[in-house]
Amino acid sequence: MQAATLNQRLSFSELPDWVSPEEARRFLGLGRATIYELIRSHELPSRKFGRQIRVPKAALAPRIEERVDV
Repeated sequence: MQAATLNQRLSFSELPDWVSPEEARRFLGLGRATIYELIRSHELPSRKFGRQIRVPKAALAPRIEERVDV
């Protein structure tokens, strides 16, 4: 995903299957430290592809539902 795309509001269906922590952070409206803490504590699943950390799009859905229910 290009940097210009990050500034636009994307719908959940438009996200790629694996997103960077930055993309997940922006989509969920969380801070940088918070998203990395969720990854470190395994509350948010992630996978390393070489040196890059990626979060599965499917892992964002329950978090979105939590924010809507509150």
